[in-house]
Amino acid sequence: MNWDAFISHASEDKEDFVRALAAKLREEGLRIWYDEFTLTVGDSLRRSIDRGLANSRFGIVVISRSFLQKEWPQKELDGLVAREIGGVKVILPVWHNISAAEVLSYSPLLADRLAASSNEGLEQVAKKLFEAMRLAMPEDRVDPNPFLATEDPADDQVRAPLTPETALHKAKRFIADPRFEIALHDFIGECSQRSFVQLEENKVLNGEGPFSKDEFQRRLGVFEEGSSISTALFALASYWDCRNRGFDIAFGRYLSLALTPGAGHVYCHQLKWYPALATFYAAGITGLLSNHLTLFGKMLDALTTETLRLSGSPPADLLWGYSPFNSLTSSLGTQGVFDWLGVNSHSAGSERLLSFISPLLREYVPNEVVLLNTFDKFEYLISLIHADFRIRYENDTGRRLILWIPPGSYIYRGRSHYGQGLYLGDSRFGASNVVTLLNRELEEKGSEWGPLKAGVFGGSIERARAAVEFAKSFFVEHKISF
Repeated sequence: MNWDAFISHASEDKEDFVRALAAKLREEGLRIWYDEFTLTVGDSLRRSIDRGLANSRFGIVVISRSFLQKEWPQKELDGLVAREIGGVKVILPVWHNISAAEVLSYSPLLADRLAASSNEGLEQVAKKLFEAMRLAMPEDRVDPNPFLATEDPADDQVRAPLTPETALHKAKRFIADPRFEIALHDFIGECSQRSFVQLEENKVLNGEGPFSKDEFQRRLGVFEEGSSISTALFALASYWDCRNRGFDIAFGRYLSLALTPGAGHVYCHQLKWYPALATFYAAGITGLLSNHLTLFGKMLDALTTETLRLSGSPPADLLWGYSPFNSLTSSLGTQGVFDWLGVNSHSAGSERLLSFISPLLREYVPNEVVLLNTFDKFEYLISLIHADFRIRYENDTGRRLILWIPPGSYIYRGRSHYGQGLYLGDSRFGASNVVTLLNRELEEKGSEWGPLKAGVFGGSIERARAAVEFAKSFFVEHKISF
């Protein structure tokens, strides 16, 4: 079918209702055909409907006083109610500025048919029509992805571009209905593909280096914009514990991008970690907020497996590779990183990432303080996971590594740095003290602690406790107290 639905309507109703209805349905991703179904006196209702149904799945008929005053033959009006294709009711009536009694006087059968009414408001009419179309189709006729249908090139209205907001709106509808499992899978795939296309079109995946500050900032902006939709979707999926396989595949693609060798100066090359890093953080943070860490656990497994497979790095080195800014730090020094990233913080990489993902997580947190604390809590969890990797590496190889874990923003926020009295925190907030809080949470919940149930630390509380002790030793050595 070329169209999801056509709208048959009286010419008098076009400007005050039908045009807006068509636009609203198009915002929902539906392909709507209506300009050729503006009816005037002398037109044949039956032929118009037949022509519409030859190219559309459904016909929306706007019943109004103007529509009924066209004096359609009674059998044509009554015939609207009975129209079926393959056992599916394909005519969806909408009453516009007309009462049930008025419709009844023209067609008792039509008056008896459940209809949306413009008195309920445009939003409700569009919602009811979409639900009617979705539920009326038998399983073998459901479009696997009705939101992603491409508009007809001849259409005079261009669809709004996909943004994090519109992507979330569509994904929520898919997640809410298990019958759209395949549709959600395809939608995730399209969004990840859009990211790759955007990165390729802006020529940031390869290139000869070294790059200037301006070129670095351009590339960073492209990576953040290209990662925004997928980051928003991973946050949504983790929060609502969605386990669609499409997310596993998309994250695998981001890991392949991050771990694929390419040309260019190393600190720009490492920006290819950005999509994997942003989606990983988003899933982990919203997972902590909702206590749904299944997706994060699967992403962590994939990260471990793929990094070992593609790079051969031992587990102890994995989390150091998470940040695309590490070699930037070593190349420019701390003050240079402040300048290049536009962030005045010792943990500039973490703070830049926080500034990027914060707007995408707003709907899951009551205020900025909760978001900040959860971000720090997640980075401490990452430090513990790294400690676990190091402990296992030492046990497996017999080699001793330096006492070290990734120092996330939680170490610096609102406190002195390594006992030197240098205040590096964000002055708007006190220390979140997430170390004490997360350690207490582990002991209080035991084997029911969310990360353990998601398979982090191999699901072993002993390994988690050992990681906590490793982190404590690191804090003591560097004179960091919580």
